[in-house]
Amino acid sequence: MIGEPLRNSNRRRRRAAFFAFAVLPAIFVAVLQTRADEPYARSRDYDLQHSKITLRFDLEHKKVLGDVTHSLSILRDGATKIAFDSAGLTIQSVTLNKTPAKFETSADKLSR
Repeated sequence: MIGEPLRNSNRRRRRAAFFAFAVLPAIFVAVLQTRADEPYARSRDYDLQHSKITLRFDLEHKKVLGDVTHSLSILRDGATKIAFDSAGLTIQSVTLNKTPAKFETSADKLSR
């Protein structure tokens, strides 16, 4: 008789754990699907496939230095420019298919 309340308590915990592992991920996925493009997907001229980011830290000068390589697919025929968010970054060079490319920067965008 003394062990009965303990068994019921364990069952309730197992049910709660099952609920957390079974239902909550489904809700999380549903939320992601409904808001996947917001608020960052501004351009549909290209599809970003992969990003490789290599960083180095210059602690003495309090700087973060790095290289970023994007692989993308152009979605619109005749697209002549693409833009990336670059707020607060200093861009020194851009290459396209391993060839130096002309680019423009503004306060918050890099355009090629």
